[in-house]
Amino acid sequence: MKTRAASAPARQTVDQQHRDCMIQGLHTTRAPQIQILLHRSDGRRQQTTWTPDTGAEVSVISQEAAKQMGINVRKLTPPSGSMFAADGRELPCLGACQVALQLGSIKRTIAVSVVKKLHSSLLSWHDAVRLGILHKEFPQQIRSAISDEEETSRPAPAVCSLKTMPGKSKIPRRVVKRGSAPALEDAGKAQKVHPLKPTWDESKGVPSAEERRKHFSAMKEAFPRVFDVTSKLRKMSGGSMAIELTEDAAPVAVSTARSVPFCWRDDIRRQLDELLESDVIEPVEHPTEWCHPIVPVAKRSPDGTVSGCRLTVDLTKLNRFVKRPAYPVRSPHDAVASIGSGANFYTKLDSKSGYHQIPIREEDQDKTCYITPWGRFRYNRAVMGLISSGDEYNRRGDAALGDIPQTCKVVDDILAYDSSYSAHLEHVWNILQRCDDHGMTLNPDKCSFAGNEVEFCGFKIDQTGYTADDKKVRAIAEFPQPACLTDLRSFLGLVNQLGDFSPDVSAAAEPLRHLLRPKNDWVWTPLHSKAFSDVKKALVSPPVLDFFDPRRRTVLETDAARLRGLGFCLRQQDADGRWKLIQCGSRFLTDVESRYAVCEIEMLAVAWACRKCSMYLSGMQQFEVVTDHRPLVPVLNSKSLIDIDNPRLQRLRQRLTPFNFVAVWWQGKLHAIPDALSRAPVDTPTPDDEEAEKEEAHQIASLIARITTADPTEEESLFPDATLQRVRAASERDAELSALRDVVLAGFPDHKSQLEPTLRPYWTARDRLAVDGSLLVCGQRLLIPQSLRRETLERLHASHQGVERTKRRARQVVYWPGLDQDIANFVGACKSCQMYLPSQQKEPLVSEAGPTRVFEAVSADYFSWAGRTYLVYVDRLSGWPFVFHCSGETSAKDLVSSLRVAFAATGAPKTLRTDGGPQFAARHTRDFLRRWGVTHEISTPHFPQSNGHAESAVKAVKRLVQKVSDRGNLDNDAFAHGLLELRNAPRADGRSPAQILYGHPLRSTVPAHHRAFAEVWQRAAEECDERAAALKSQTAERYDASPSARSLKPLRIGQQVLLQDPKTGLWDRTGVVVGIGSRRDYLARLPSGRTYWRNRRYLHPLRPMVTTSPIGSRDAITEDGDSARTRNADSGTPAADEVPRSRPGGATPAPDTSVRHSKRLRRQPKRLTVTWSDPVYEFV
Repeated sequence: MKTRAASAPARQTVDQQHRDCMIQGLHTTRAPQIQILLHRSDGRRQQTTWTPDTGAEVSVISQEAAKQMGINVRKLTPPSGSMFAADGRELPCLGACQVALQLGSIKRTIAVSVVKKLHSSLLSWHDAVRLGILHKEFPQQIRSAISDEEETSRPAPAVCSLKTMPGKSKIPRRVVKRGSAPALEDAGKAQKVHPLKPTWDESKGVPSAEERRKHFSAMKEAFPRVFDVTSKLRKMSGGSMAIELTEDAAPVAVSTARSVPFCWRDDIRRQLDELLESDVIEPVEHPTEWCHPIVPVAKRSPDGTVSGCRLTVDLTKLNRFVKRPAYPVRSPHDAVASIGSGANFYTKLDSKSGYHQIPIREEDQDKTCYITPWGRFRYNRAVMGLISSGDEYNRRGDAALGDIPQTCKVVDDILAYDSSYSAHLEHVWNILQRCDDHGMTLNPDKCSFAGNEVEFCGFKIDQTGYTADDKKVRAIAEFPQPACLTDLRSFLGLVNQLGDFSPDVSAAAEPLRHLLRPKNDWVWTPLHSKAFSDVKKALVSPPVLDFFDPRRRTVLETDAARLRGLGFCLRQQDADGRWKLIQCGSRFLTDVESRYAVCEIEMLAVAWACRKCSMYLSGMQQFEVVTDHRPLVPVLNSKSLIDIDNPRLQRLRQRLTPFNFVAVWWQGKLHAIPDALSRAPVDTPTPDDEEAEKEEAHQIASLIARITTADPTEEESLFPDATLQRVRAASERDAELSALRDVVLAGFPDHKSQLEPTLRPYWTARDRLAVDGSLLVCGQRLLIPQSLRRETLERLHASHQGVERTKRRARQVVYWPGLDQDIANFVGACKSCQMYLPSQQKEPLVSEAGPTRVFEAVSADYFSWAGRTYLVYVDRLSGWPFVFHCSGETSAKDLVSSLRVAFAATGAPKTLRTDGGPQFAARHTRDFLRRWGVTHEISTPHFPQSNGHAESAVKAVKRLVQKVSDRGNLDNDAFAHGLLELRNAPRADGRSPAQILYGHPLRSTVPAHHRAFAEVWQRAAEECDERAAALKSQTAERYDASPSARSLKPLRIGQQVLLQDPKTGLWDRTGVVVGIGSRRDYLARLPSGRTYWRNRRYLHPLRPMVTTSPIGSRDAITEDGDSARTRNADSGTPAADEVPRSRPGGATPAPDTSVRHSKRLRRQPKRLTVTWSDPVYEFV
């Protein structure tokens, strides 16, 4: 293949410094050159000089330039053809390679050829277009070069219902809302007016097809970026997609490319070139841990012939270790079923290479590297085949369009529907606006606008409802007659996909299903041919599924066929009294279900049908359940769960409690659809169906417990158990257990209400209770009387294990109602366990508004080094630090002197934030700050995170003092130089404290050119602010995303709490909350009367120990004398009905019948108001 490059211009010999020169008597202009940044393979960057040559077909550099660029000439790819200059001379080519060039924000990898000698590096015309040097329509004329006279002389396009300015069209995206002034292009460009949104007057009736086409053309003109498929794909909003791997990820890299058939090689290379041009992929020259093979897949035309191939990458090895960000995907049936009735206009939009619109994080791009016969490449955008691409695309798409009413989105297909055309215009405009705002690109060739019917996700939708896609029906209608079991299974697989569209399919396909049975031979008879034709005929003309309307009369018809299956159909009655089918289905019975009684299997059909149709039936006020089994009607309508004796019926009826229905009986001849479906089921039972019908294990366990406790061969040990003797004696004295023993021996009544109130808690365990002499057992567990329950809890908790371990131990040996709750209360109130509780987790960051001017808000703190103390005073916006040496011991007077110097130099701040040290909290300091009008904010004690800005500044200054000062002496050049460079060092957002404060860096001993002090950085101030805000947001997100960052439950006034010692970490103090601050801080008063100010992390709610009343009683009394059941939240006094019924030892105090009235004056509770300028905290 011959490639021609532009010839080199004649060498300039005179006045090389001037742009114009004379050559052979002609006045010419030298070819312009441009500086382009080169990204070398060794990671370095280098400025290179290129001459854009619009006549060159390839980019060319000399051998000397290649050496300067770090290109190894020995590793060049051998040339595949000859290279000629413009005058026909052949240029000796040494080879070709790939180089990465960056011009401004555009970075491209281009192919360059290396020749022995060349006066200047030449950049071909198409590489100049890719780098943005030439416009994309080159060599077409630039529109701004056309004269205004030519432009205005052109007639304006006639668009129905559009208001446009003459001669102004096809402008870059800039929305002009109706009634607003036209938008103007940037300075230097011709003024272009954006067309207004199309409108329609409903009085004109329905617009014609030509008017709709014009309206949609206007929309495409208004949103050129959304429909631009010729340029590089835009990036969807949401940032770059991360490919996170599991910890056990093992990289896999193949080193040999898979061979590609010769007839497909040109097609594969063409696809690679298109992906490179659209910036979806880029070449890879450095080693990578991951490298995947390509898999060419044949593309077939409608007639079945191979028409080419499609390039795919096998990412199977990578997908095994990718952490998938699972995101729910809406099913097509669910999306179509949600379309409301009355829609007349449908618009379908399709994304252009949807996954390729999502950028991949740069550090993760190497994970998608793949090898081809032409080199290695990696994806810059999300790729089909990566397990996380679909989830990320669906999440971003739903975030952009999910809240737009009357819009269905399934992956990359979007459907908008409306009843009126004017509303539809507004609807589609809003969708396109969202697509433009979120960087989404649509494929105009696959979009249809304002049609009266549309094909969407395999469904054909119009005003009457939705049906199966004609393409699928046609494929079944032309399906060849099966010649073997494999062909028959394939055909029945398609039939099962369309089972919801025709209740006649199952009955017609029954003769074909007999051939699938292993015991039957493959013999195709005329009966099978007739059944095959009937099935295809039923599927070619399926009944229409109507839209579901909760306001219509809804009927769920169910039936069960013994030894066959279950069937149902959901129908609604329209305004004309005609029944419309919503959904139907059937399934086979399991082996266990086939042995059910008739009533049980009919109830099973109702429960299964309600679960399958829960999307429609959940939340309905009422619907009808139709059955042909009359005995089932009273069970569904009039009997409660407690009245149903059959355990299986009771269990199935319990599953129907979320639904509001009325059961109705119909004759068998009126029950044709579910009867036919149940006799010829389609689906096999799922694991969920089988799991739902398992027998409950507690019935078998009850029977085993009864047999075990009544075993006559069991003998008691000859050695008496003292503990068991105590339980037996206490059980004999316990009136509740004595009454329970009588009920167990006589048998429980039929209803729970017939039991004594004290025995009703034992109702759920009635099948497991048994009597052994004077003892009661629940299975293998001993029932403990009330007087011994507290002692039993103490022995269970003797190892001081957690709640769950204590529960597991208790479930082995003991039982009483409410045992789990008693264990949780007891363990939670254990003082020893509470003292050694772990520290509480950190809470999410609390963001606050930052200052807008320098030294508007400042922070201050002390630090010590080498026996000396220093004060650090730092601006919260710029980070500019001041350091003051404190002679002798620090005092409030010295602090005020240092602050006065700082205020005089930088101005009085609005806010000063410090910790609660004695110098900062002194009255002398408070009076000084009050005179200067400074608000003093004090951080919570022992919580330096609340004054993190000052702590960070102290850390930086202290390190500097430690490293450069002589025994803490600051009066030396080393410290001065270090402090100056600290003020000059840029922060993460790109600006230094000096730049923020003075507008430029400060001159120091570091050599710097005068350009370094230019005010260029001011033009990027907004960019730096955005970067700073993004860094702050990312820091907060990383902090909050930590598993240990969780919000703690707020405390209330009067709540008892534990206080953690900040030094030992023990929770060894108790107190009561008496004040609540605004920054997760509280005041807690100890029993001694002292009040502590603490952050929420150092306060833990106290669970009082249950003591005096028997464990398990509803009136258990706590150590403070209040009932554990309820108490007044404001005053802490027990409720009036909380009088304990028993005391230790069985003594019951005589009730006090005298009437007493409290004379205590009730007042509103005092609440804390934190005044940051004053360390005195007031109660209001």
